[in-house]
Amino acid sequence: MGQSRHIVACIPFARETVYVQFFISWSKMFAFSRGKYDLSMASIYGPYIDANRDALIQEALKMDADYVLFLDDDQTYPYNTVDILLNYDKDIVGGITPRKETGTPMIWDYDGQVKIWDSLKGKKGLTKIDGMGMGGVLINSKVFDKLEYPYFKRHTDATYQGCGEDISFYLKCKQAGIEVWADIDLQYGHLGVGEKTFAG
Repeated sequence: MGQSRHIVACIPFARETVYVQFFISWSKMFAFSRGKYDLSMASIYGPYIDANRDALIQEALKMDADYVLFLDDDQTYPYNTVDILLNYDKDIVGGITPRKETGTPMIWDYDGQVKIWDSLKGKKGLTKIDGMGMGGVLINSKVFDKLEYPYFKRHTDATYQGCGEDISFYLKCKQAGIEVWADIDLQYGHLGVGEKTFAG
């Protein structure tokens, strides 16, 4: 991998404290990147996740990021997450985050309506999807040239009533013809009520 690739990890902190598990996984990821590529961080703390994510993208672009890597502060990630995602060479690619309540994967299928896939039975490796949770998602910076700002819905915007800022982003990507991919085998932890994984 070339040192020329600059990945900016964008972390929208949602609380005034930091989970130790998240900090450890981020530290291992950062250490593993040395000599492989340029991995830096942009962070923000505020009440509105949609505005926070947009602000982080703008900051990353000012930092001349080749890729934006969204990480959520209530998740854990394998130390080689960036390596795995970069090697796919996709515009948008991520791993699997389990829902806190059930452990089922946070992956969306639109098919006329937004719905969570309750099962990924039989699916392995890289799979084309419609949307996923934003934690652990690598986005080529060129994607933002194809989307209108704001990239995420605003909390005052009625256009995407009933869906979060993450779904609104992927809907915009779908409308722009931008493909979204997930590595079914790359699974993240979700903190708060204990880590859970799912078995496909």
